[in-house]
Amino acid sequence: MADDSTFRNTATSTVSTDVAPSAEPPAAAVARTVRRIWADVLEVDIASIDLHHSDFFELGGYSLLALQSIGRLLAEYGVDEVASVELEGALLNRLFEDATPMAQAECLVAGGHGGAAPGGDAGP
Repeated sequence: MADDSTFRNTATSTVSTDVAPSAEPPAAAVARTVRRIWADVLEVDIASIDLHHSDFFELGGYSLLALQSIGRLLAEYGVDEVASVELEGALLNRLFEDATPMAQAECLVAGGHGGAAPGGDAGP
């Protein structure tokens, strides 16, 4: 019986470890980068931006600031000039449809970029 108990504990630990890394969506780290860029561009406190609910335009954003924030996001993730032309349009369209950091992040990840956090993403 002791062997069965040890096996169950080991199996439980293995399951917990396997589940934890997939708990965060791939776009979550990118959304935090979007939030940091928005806070800087919009000159608002980063804590006031919710990844899933904050609206770029309700935070004081407008089209020129949207282009500025998108340009900074693409530069941060090292998107080359050729790819950035198409992706910039997709990100801008998505911003007008769903102006949240997570929507921007999902669009960037769907475009094949932003899978890994850029340097400095942790931020203060």
